[in-house]
Amino acid sequence: MKFGTYFSVKQVEPIILAKRDKVAWTLLNDSNGTKLKLVVMMMNEKKEVRQAEDKVRYFISWLKEEKNLTLNAKTLLAELSNLAHARSR
Repeated sequence: MKFGTYFSVKQVEPIILAKRDKVAWTLLNDSNGTKLKLVVMMMNEKKEVRQAEDKVRYFISWLKEEKNLTLNAKTLLAELSNLAHARSR
């Protein structure tokens, strides 16, 4: 695969991640690197989703340990619960 002459340092990690992603790597190979920006965007999006999931896991862990929630925190958690129930229907 030929990547062209120039690419940014910010594209290195997404390219490495793309090697493990069959769809992204095939797209990159089949286009001879012309779809590099698209693949970088795809990999960055997947990374952002994983980071968001990690934050939710950390939050749940914290919430399980927290003993004294403020009234505002309880209100926000109730709102979150209502939204989750509404989305699951």
